[in-house]
Amino acid sequence: MAETEKLFDNLIAKDIIKYPTFTDSEGFPDGKVPKRTIIWHGCQDGGVFDFIGEYLSRIPTLNFDLEIFNKCYFDFEHYYLSDAVPFTAIIPLLNFSSDMDIIEIDDEISIVHLSNSERARLGAHMFMMRDPNLGDLAIVKKVFSSGFAIKCSFFEKKRVLSCGDTHKKAEEVLITLRLLKSGNPLYDIILTEPVGFNPVTAGLGSSHTDRLYSISPRQEEDLHLTVEDCVLLKNVWQRLQHIFRLNDQGKLDVGIRKFSNIYERKFLEDRIIDMSILLESTLLYGIKDELKYRLSLRGAHLLGSNREPEETFRLLREFYDVRSTIVHNGNRLTSQISVDKRPFSPADFVAEMEAVCREVLRTYIDKVARGDSISNVNKDLDNEALHSTLQYDT
Repeated sequence: MAETEKLFDNLIAKDIIKYPTFTDSEGFPDGKVPKRTIIWHGCQDGGVFDFIGEYLSRIPTLNFDLEIFNKCYFDFEHYYLSDAVPFTAIIPLLNFSSDMDIIEIDDEISIVHLSNSERARLGAHMFMMRDPNLGDLAIVKKVFSSGFAIKCSFFEKKRVLSCGDTHKKAEEVLITLRLLKSGNPLYDIILTEPVGFNPVTAGLGSSHTDRLYSISPRQEEDLHLTVEDCVLLKNVWQRLQHIFRLNDQGKLDVGIRKFSNIYERKFLEDRIIDMSILLESTLLYGIKDELKYRLSLRGAHLLGSNREPEETFRLLREFYDVRSTIVHNGNRLTSQISVDKRPFSPADFVAEMEAVCREVLRTYIDKVARGDSISNVNKDLDNEALHSTLQYDT
């Protein structure tokens, strides 16, 4: 304390800061405290000695670089007058790799390949939180094996570091990646660090999701992005962000949520049910009769530019029957499923339908983000089917 008082005496003597002649706000109109008073009490309460100490050679002579100190003091002043402070979040990705070391998603979010030193530092922090066991060692190895992480810049209210918005953005990145292609990228921890001066929160902080402790047969499904995928990623991200800003997310919120749920399901039957809700909330929007036929017909025409319509029609028709036996009879998927004399194992059938759901949802997202509506999209599909020369057997 004595050294701090000497420091302030010297700063006052050099006219770098002014000593206030008041101690509270009672004497000021409307209780508004002058800026210099806030700064002074911030110096006392926030540990200014620790903050600027690195620029001082000794006390009380104050042999320091005044230009550096002024910048330092400006940062200190800015912190105490601001409502929020900047942070960087690092979210290591599992089951992910890319041909690119840096993938810019938007101005605040990117996917980067961490250096060995960065991974070592983050891993060391995870072990500082508790005594590690063999399970923890396996998890850290899994988390940092790919070396890729989401990096996110954000602001938080002082003393209220919740990471809520960061979790939300991380989930949106995962949805975007899964909409690009098959694979199951995951994250288990968000590591946060203040940018610049922050006397309250120093060093790394962390928040766990405990995803890796749950049993999931999909935790080893890798997703690899090529250079072409990285270009497409930003486009899909922008479309999805536009959807999230719409009221009711353009009526796609249920479908998007169910698509995300597919990757958390342990049983194939649960994934089928999630996919059926996704498809019915889009392809059958507003429809109450001829459900199987209308779902199959609209899906065939919606995906006609990428898939053979008749094959898609038969696949969706079989899917609806499989879904019905699960929902209405409680059947399990234990035997082969035949689509137009083509046999599928239960796992292969679900994987094929997941690819269909990905294409369906991306197409609706693209059209709704461009200003269309689900109703108008489906109306166009019905008109296209009406004038089509293709004949589907029912």
